[in-house]
Amino acid sequence: KENLYDPFFQHSSCAVYRCSVTKQQYEQIYRDVKEMAGCSEKYKYHLLGLLGVMLSKKIERENAYFCSHFVASLFERNHFPLVNKPSYWVTPSDLAMSPRLQLICEGTVGECLRMRNPVYFVADMMHTQLSACSYVSNK
Repeated sequence: KENLYDPFFQHSSCAVYRCSVTKQQYEQIYRDVKEMAGCSEKYKYHLLGLLGVMLSKKIERENAYFCSHFVASLFERNHFPLVNKPSYWVTPSDLAMSPRLQLICEGTVGECLRMRNPVYFVADMMHTQLSACSYVSNK
């Protein structure tokens, strides 16, 4: 598990995005991430999947994700796709261009962490991109 406060990451470039989801979607995405973190030894980085994106060839591997694939799959599984393509084809550029995401910070990891916004971050450390999710209250 990466420590975003480690000096190695503090000066890495990143972007933080926000999107509005329902409370139920937020809670389900949160549970999914928490469940995956609880058995992290089961999940792998999907380097071959990145190669597949470059070659336009789907390469399946159980419980394996590359960074943007991981973020996109969480939303896709919860009926809120961020882009109009399957999660295994999603790139960081696709996420940056998503009409469902709003940029809230662009700079270094350290600068974005100091914002202290009440959002849940899913870290994409390979591309040093952070995605954020907040929910819209039904009140």
